[in-house]
Amino acid sequence: MRDVIETYFLVDYLSTNPEKIEEWKRADKKKRMSNFGPAFIRNALDKRSGHTGGERKRIYDLISELASHASSPGIALTTTGPANLAQVGPFFDDKKLTAWLHEMAMRLSHAAVVLVSNAEGRDLALLATRANYLRVIQGWWSKYRGMQFTSS
Repeated sequence: MRDVIETYFLVDYLSTNPEKIEEWKRADKKKRMSNFGPAFIRNALDKRSGHTGGERKRIYDLISELASHASSPGIALTTTGPANLAQVGPFFDDKKLTAWLHEMAMRLSHAAVVLVSNAEGRDLALLATRANYLRVIQGWWSKYRGMQFTSS
């Protein structure tokens, strides 16, 4: 999930700054981390959007702590049963499954919008697919998140 978030944040940033694409492609690891690392990209997107609440960082930190890095809250995701023993592998826990599916739906819907963008607008089939997806996702966000979108 964190890889998806990092990727669509980067694609979103590069779609706004296409002149940076070649620099990103040619950057060594040190330059890539300083000029295109997750924190830099989140801050640039927040600045572009006028967001000051740190929501992108909150999401990234949550996913990192619960899934990517060893932590007590992350280990709690693998515990199950009355003895609360850790279990690696598939297991059923309605509460955890619901939370995971909710988070996936929240993050992947926006990721898909960013990743299917076509800045040049030349692929009519892609544009038609994207328009249909946006209609569907708008209905989902309206129903489950109580958010209404307007076209601009």
